[in-house]
Amino acid sequence: MPSRSALKTLDRFAAAFPQCGFAGRMFFPCYGMAETTLLVSGGPPEAETTRVWVDAAALEAGRIEAVEPDAAGAKSLVGCGVPAAWLEIRVVYSQTRTLVPVGRVGEIWVKSGCVAAGYWGRADDTQAAFDNRLADTGEGPFLATGDLGFVDAEEIYVTGRVKDIIIICGRNIYPQDVEAAVAAEVEFIEPNGCAAFAVEGPAGEEVIGIVAEADRGMVRTAKVGPAQLEPIVARIRAVVAVEFGVPVGRVVFVRPGTFPKTSSDEPVEPA
Repeated sequence: MPSRSALKTLDRFAAAFPQCGFAGRMFFPCYGMAETTLLVSGGPPEAETTRVWVDAAALEAGRIEAVEPDAAGAKSLVGCGVPAAWLEIRVVYSQTRTLVPVGRVGEIWVKSGCVAAGYWGRADDTQAAFDNRLADTGEGPFLATGDLGFVDAEEIYVTGRVKDIIIICGRNIYPQDVEAAVAAEVEFIEPNGCAAFAVEGPAGEEVIGIVAEADRGMVRTAKVGPAQLEPIVARIRAVVAVEFGVPVGRVVFVRPGTFPKTSSDEPVEPA
């Protein structure tokens, strides 16, 4: 998902390969999915990657407020290009099925002849995903992508997934941001090596749970005794508290090679 970590990845890649003839304009950030076979937005080719900086607290509340890159609480987002000419895009409030106003985050809906007819043998899922219409006009049917985002200057920005959002005290916390912060703080955690999600706290409140894949060095450390892990857990709790202002409930470390990873939404069994 294009985010703060994506921006850093683009910058590091561009800095590593200029001697090979790579230029920043060769990046092609885009957005698509199997259900739209395939492209939703991207390009134009060899254009400079579009970046915006928004207020992180406002984004949590579903608002887009532009700020300077060095402003306190600034969050960078990478644009995913302009919508393809053969499809229609709407950004809507999922609950009311109405268009969001300019400057607001909503669910991205797509309509096009290249959108699939549905999921094979899954009538209920097909109805829920592919047969969506605007409540006030009846316009549709649209594919509800499940992705959150907004459109600015005709460019699509994807901010997260509807199902992944962690809601704590009315705030929308994007799990990928928490995961990136934890991975940056804990040296052994590789990219895509941890997951943040909502769990129930001791008083029934919603807090953040984190599962992270250990490395072999940490496994050896853990064998000495569970107390050896306490400083690492404390660091994770501290970085989430400082950066996001929310509590971490449980932190669980799993053995190397047992953290499920897949390029799709289908679950996989650990090796």
